[in-house]
Amino acid sequence: MGRVTVPFGVRGWVKVKTYTETLDSLVDYPVWWLRGDSGWEVFEVAETAVQNDALVARFAGVLDRTAADELPPKCCWASSRTCTDSDPFACH
Repeated sequence: MGRVTVPFGVRGWVKVKTYTETLDSLVDYPVWWLRGDSGWEVFEVAETAVQNDALVARFAGVLDRTAADELPPKCCWASSRTCTDSDPFACH
C-alpha cells in the first residue's frame, strides 16, 4: 500500500510514498506493518498528516528523528483491523 521513505522533521515522523488512489487513503488505518530485512514488523500509528503533497506518519514509541531513521525503509501494509500478528496477510 506504500513505502516508508525518509524521516520528516525531528519528532519521529516519516514520509510515506503511497500506492493508493489518494494520499490520505491510509490515515484511518490504526496498524501498519513495515517489512524490513528480518520480515514484517507491526507498528501502531500514532498520528498521520498530509504535508505539502506528501503523507507523513508517526508511530507509537517513535519520538525522535533517530528512532524514525531506524524504521525499515521498505514496504508498508495497512489494515483497518487491530490485529498485531507478525504477518499482515494472516489478519485478513
